[in-house]
Amino acid sequence: MESLSIWDVHVQFGGVKALDGVNVGVPRGMIYGLIGPNGAGKTTLFNCVNRFQSYSAGTIHYRGRNLGSLAPHQVIGLGIARTFQSINLFRSRTTLDNILIGMHTHLGNPIAAMLSLPGGRRREAAMRARALRLAAMFGLEEVLEQQVVHLPFGYQKRVELARALAAKPSLLLLDEPVAGCNEEETSELAEVIRRINHEFQVTVVVVEHDMALVAAICEEVTVLHFGRTIASGTPAAMLNHPAVVEAYLGEANVGA
Repeated sequence: MESLSIWDVHVQFGGVKALDGVNVGVPRGMIYGLIGPNGAGKTTLFNCVNRFQSYSAGTIHYRGRNLGSLAPHQVIGLGIARTFQSINLFRSRTTLDNILIGMHTHLGNPIAAMLSLPGGRRREAAMRARALRLAAMFGLEEVLEQQVVHLPFGYQKRVELARALAAKPSLLLLDEPVAGCNEEETSELAEVIRRINHEFQVTVVVVEHDMALVAAICEEVTVLHFGRTIASGTPAAMLNHPAVVEAYLGEANVGA
């Protein structure tokens, strides 16, 4: 069964067709890749799913619910979380604060929830316990009280993933999760993404330029080029698909 269904979606910026009839079907429970060269429309498509971007034609359904008429906060309420190309954390707050803030979509304002009188202490204890479990999963125990601005880049990426998972999503959209990471950080984050998928039963869609990562963690991928879907299949099949090789890897690699 498809968790996310995108059909014939069109977006135009002036005379530029950012998305030109894109079709993507993401099965529930899968780690799915969305690849293509710069300007292919990948982030624009994520923005359409989140409802940050309107589309002029087509439909997007999540678990059978049409997202077209929803506001961004309503999409989040359906269980769709997102990370961005640029790290988007509360940089002056601690690691723990950032994870707790991620819970607001599930429990409302986390600070208000903590301070509310009926059951406030129990609620605070439950939220903190979940935040600590997430911190342990992401290897963040030793930096819980540090401001994220002072953390190494790879740790900031982990905090962002932990914050997204704090909202208890069923679908997680990762926009270039290892951009700027070194080889060791990339390997660690790949394992974290696998754990998110398997242990939390979260469907994951990854936009990524690191083809080694895509091949390692994604079961299926869709390839975009100039806003169009040009191919879908396993990573291995896509890496050997002539149209994909030409569009994404460059003509010089065709037949390599």
